Amino acid sequence: ADSVLPIDVLDVATGTIDMKATLQVLLGRSKAGWHVTLINNGGVTKHPSKAVKINATEAVSAVLKMKTGYGAIESATLATDAARGQMPVVDEGVRVTVPPGGVAVVELGLK
Repeated sequence: ADSVLPIDVLDVATGTIDMKATLQVLLGRSKAGWHVTLINNGGVTKHPSKAVKINATEAVSAVLKMKTGYGAIESATLATDAARGQMPVVDEGVRVTVPPGGVAVVELGLK
């Protein structure tokens, strides 16, 4: 079923390793392109009678790229940022870092 996804979620270091085993990925279509939600469930330890522990070193970085035939990324906005900051598009990809236990929503505009 992975072959039908229009977006690759790649390792920052290698550019090839699929990160969908590390990050949960939700996709939504928009008029301009795609909304990509990335969820990092790592780095958070919860016990019923203790405070939540967050390991800050468990942040996950990935590069989002469109698969061949689905267009190219023209713009990217970090929608989970209060300032809705524009993200740089480098080599037709966008680098996203998701904190431990965190969520990042990226709005991708296509050419």
